[in-house]
Amino acid sequence: NKKALDYYIDAIKADMAHDNARIVSSLERVVAEGAGSSLRPRALYRLGGVYAQQKNYEKALDRLQQFAGDYSDHHLRPDVHRAIARVYEYGLGRTDLALKEYQTILIKHPSYIFIDEVRMDITRLEPGER
Repeated sequence: NKKALDYYIDAIKADMAHDNARIVSSLERVVAEGAGSSLRPRALYRLGGVYAQQKNYEKALDRLQQFAGDYSDHHLRPDVHRAIARVYEYGLGRTDLALKEYQTILIKHPSYIFIDEVRMDITRLEPGER
């Protein structure tokens, strides 16, 4: 989809210029192009990160959970679960929900490149370890 690609490229340019408002606007346009766009999952993941940086944790969760619901087999899925866990833990203080997300990674994505860090996160958050 040419329009989605143009919007995504604009988001990259905006990122280089540190223009968060334009990043969000461009990525939201990629998402609006619909599930048929191959760039949509990356846009949802990136939006989750940008919203989290802006401390807009509800929007961050919305976009990350939208990714998780729409793209069950995407290679970024474990990264998305980890991003969700971090929003819960550091943004919302919901360590119980963060722990569940980390455990999901451990169970569903055992070959994840950052699995050792995920194990450390689980150990850190398990009751009795805090």
